[in-house]
Amino acid sequence: MFLFILICNLIGLVPGSYTITSQLVVTGAFATGIFILTLIVGFARHGLHFLTILVPPGVPKIMIPLMIPIEIISMLARPISLAVRLFANMTAGHTVLAVLFGLAMTSPLWVGWMPFGFTVIINGLEIAIAVIQAYIFTTLTCVYIGDVIKLH
Repeated sequence: MFLFILICNLIGLVPGSYTITSQLVVTGAFATGIFILTLIVGFARHGLHFLTILVPPGVPKIMIPLMIPIEIISMLARPISLAVRLFANMTAGHTVLAVLFGLAMTSPLWVGWMPFGFTVIINGLEIAIAVIQAYIFTTLTCVYIGDVIKLH
């Protein structure tokens, strides 16, 4: 998964190409697939005991009716945050690059070197961001799967 997301992120840095991870539908599909995978792993490993993930250990019994909806919202927020994080970082970086390169192309020659220089610097930063975002997506996936395996 790390290599797939990394390659998808880096392909978008090639001029004239397209980053599929800059589409919310694609990152949402990845995140939804991971969410469904965690549910499958949790129920396959623990059966109905998996539902105890909704009640953290040590919670007083009077707090359980409040904690269950909070934990359900927390679980449903995971794929949303996973998808939006990757989408937003890829879209923002590529937009900044496009604007700076457009400024470099439309500016007079004696001023155009400044936006072009910033474009080169931002492009290096985008490579680092592509690696970091692939790493974060993969790490969070491992954490989510680890949570359902160990149940707190």
